[in-house]
Formats: sequence, C-alpha cells, structure tokens
Amino acid sequence: MAGGPAGPGQRLRGTSRLSSSNGATAGGTIGPWTTTKLRPMTAWIHGPLISTDNLDAHERLFSAFGMVPRARRALDAAECARQWGTPAGTRATELVLDTPGTRYGVRILQFEPASPTVVRDPQRGYDADAPKVIDFYVPDFEAAVAAVEGAGFVFRQPFAEYDLPEGHIIEAHVWGPDQVVCALMSGPHEFFRAFATVTDRMFSEPQSLSGVVSELEPSIAFFTQVFGFEVVYRYGIDDDSFRRLVGSERPQFNLRSVNVGVNTQEPYFGLIHYGLPEGSYASLAGRARPPHRGNLGATILHEDLDGVLARCAGSGGQVLAPAALLETAAFGQRRGALLQAPNGGCYQVLAAD
Repeated sequence: MAGGPAGPGQRLRGTSRLSSSNGATAGGTIGPWTTTKLRPMTAWIHGPLISTDNLDAHERLFSAFGMVPRARRALDAAECARQWGTPAGTRATELVLDTPGTRYGVRILQFEPASPTVVRDPQRGYDADAPKVIDFYVPDFEAAVAAVEGAGFVFRQPFAEYDLPEGHIIEAHVWGPDQVVCALMSGPHEFFRAFATVTDRMFSEPQSLSGVVSELEPSIAFFTQVFGFEVVYRYGIDDDSFRRLVGSERPQFNLRSVNVGVNTQEPYFGLIHYGLPEGSYASLAGRARPPHRGNLGATILHEDLDGVLARCAGSGGQVLAPAALLETAAFGQRRGALLQAPNGGCYQVLAAD
C-alpha cells in the first residue's frame, strides 16, 4: 500500500492485494518483509469460528449481541474429518448466526465426542498465540451492558477506559461459554463509523477478531503474504485499567496492536502484543484447533484458494485439512481447506464466489 503501514492511531483502508511494506509500530520495528505482488483479489472475513460442547449456550450468547440464527447442519464423521481434520469417529453440528443485513456472522461447532481441552484459561487472559476477543461496537454502552447482563452473562470488572488519538474509549469483556471472550467497545461515533458496518443499532457485527501473539512480525507477514490483507490500523495502550481487565499484574504492561484485513469497515484480525517480558506468559500455540473448545479462529472467503495453500507452507503456516469439496451450513457446497497461522488461530478458507 502506498506510504507503508499505518502509524500509531492511524487507519488505512485498502483493497485486498499483496504488497511490500516497511514500517514501525509503537512497540518496535516491523518489516521489511518481502511479498509477491499480485493483482487485487476477492477476499473477506466472515467472522469467528467457535467450538463448544453446548450449541444452545452459544446461541444465547451471540443472540444477546443482536445476532440471529441462519443455518444448522449435521456433519458425519467423514465430512467432519474432511473439514476439520478431526479423529476418526468424530461428528459435529454446525450452527450459523449472522448480524442481520450483513454478510458477517459466527459459525459454532459442537463436536461429538466433546473435547476436554479448552483453549483459554480465564485466570490467564494474557497468554499468547491463540485467538481471544471478539469485539462489538456499541453506540450506547450502558444500554448494551444492560442487554447482555439481562441475557444472563456477567462482565469482568473493572471496565477499561483509555485514550486513543481519536478519542476516549470504554471497553468491557464478558467471558462466555468455553471461555469465549466478547467485548463491547464504545467511543466517538464518528471514529467508529469507519470501524464497523453496522453503527446505528445496539450492537455492530463482530468487528475485530483479536488475539495475543508472542511475536508480531511472523503473523503480520503471514496475513499479508498468504491472504493479501493489508495493515489497516495500529494503536497502542499503556493504561492501568486495561492491564487489570486483561488480568496482568506486571507494571510494564504496554499493549501494541496491528490490525490486518481488507479495510476497517469489515471484520479484521487484531494481532496484539502486551509488551510483557518473555517467561511471564505461556504460549497456547496448537491449542486452537478442532475439536478443542473455545475461540478457534475465523472463516475466510478467498478467490484464490490454491494460491493461499501454496503460500501457506512458506509463510509459517500449517495445513490441518487439505483442499476438498466441503458441505457447510454457512455457505453450502464449496472447496475449502483448514489452516493454522503463526498467531495460533485456525482458519477455514473457502472458495469465494
């Protein structure tokens, strides 16, 4: 993208294409990294991918955030293995909820038998290398909190309040079933109008899908090189209330985030480093994969599935399930594959229309 990646508190809106970038985050230098120049292509992020032992509990959770059920499908053992690389005999049910009027949503999978492994530990919210938070923008913070609490969910205290160059932000986290974390984000409306598709309801679509990483550079390189995404926004937070929200007791907490995607008005991936010293957090690499329970990653629609797979191996990723013709509840019959990225997330990549 012209001019290199965004600076702190700066937003970039780009098309999905591979490019060379050099730049620095507020938390240190990133790049240069080398990518292959390709023409602009069709690629977009549908939303989070959740694994559970209780579909009903997650339907209640995401319904509380204004989403509605769209489709459900049972997967036999053969289809489950094709899509998710699961052991022989594992079956699943897929439930899809969408934000009304958008193409964005969440896919929830209940595997049978259920896995005893949960990706995240609520006492260690600062651990790295697995997806963590699903952000929703809310224009009326108090009303949104009341609606989620009215559905039976409890927010972690205290709420965080911090300042970005664009204005004052307030953020609240709820740890839902299977330790899936959803966040309410509120602040200047003009700012968030550029960061969500839906800004005139109580809840936006799933806006940002973020996770903590041990290293920023490998994940930035992976998403730009493999999918052709852009660095669309970056920011830093050095705030005690946010440190407490995360659960870190380290005084040197210093969050830096680099967000990658197509643009800021569609769901994007947040790659976050908390600035904690090595040894003060654990790596969860390899835990966010089926049939383990929790926030596993996301669904990506991409017109160049074969190119994605070819670029994955040389960019630090792993193919968990090779390309095959799949039967999905969310998108019907499509070719797809399952990848794991250096940020620890698991991504089902489906051929775009």
